[in-house]
Amino acid sequence: MIENKIFMITGATDGIGLHTSKKLAGYADILIIHGRDATRLRNAEEQVKEAAIHHKHDLTLHTVLGDLACIQDIRNIARQVQQLVPHISCLINNAGVYLPEYKETKDGLEQTFAVNVVAPYLLSHLLKDLILKSENPRLINTSSISQCWEVPTQYQLTKSNYNGHTAYSQSKLFDRMITVGQVSSFPEVTCLTLDPGTVNTKMLLEIT
Repeated sequence: MIENKIFMITGATDGIGLHTSKKLAGYADILIIHGRDATRLRNAEEQVKEAAIHHKHDLTLHTVLGDLACIQDIRNIARQVQQLVPHISCLINNAGVYLPEYKETKDGLEQTFAVNVVAPYLLSHLLKDLILKSENPRLINTSSISQCWEVPTQYQLTKSNYNGHTAYSQSKLFDRMITVGQVSSFPEVTCLTLDPGTVNTKMLLEIT
């Protein structure tokens, strides 16, 4: 029996995440899209459904709602996914933020670090069992050409020394580092990281 191709992508309500979801609508058997805003998530769901119709593809589509800046929400997202699918063929940790001003999460983390680094690390760990149930599993962490090129001495910036560009570039290097660690931790999984290229998204406009 051929295994269903089951994909999950975070940050799927706009930009690269939404574009990727529309492409997967013509390939995946089951697709789980994530967003943090209910209205935007419903809008993305409709667009992905339309893409599946355009591709003339029979797609089962699920949505999961949660804020990746909140550790409890990440755990809730994982529980939702565990109830939806028997395995995950490919988890795409796409969600990311660029914040020009310092923000701290209710967990006490600098928010860029929380969303861009802690969230993909924790979500991958929580969904590890589902990923390992796939016959040929993939794990993808979105990095960026904007990553810094040496390991910072301080992982999280503080309010006193915060710079949005620095926080973002550090977080993208950490995503690369996480992926290298996952290669060792998940030897059965093909772990990948990538720069999606220069794409005209809201984040790019904020950064530039």
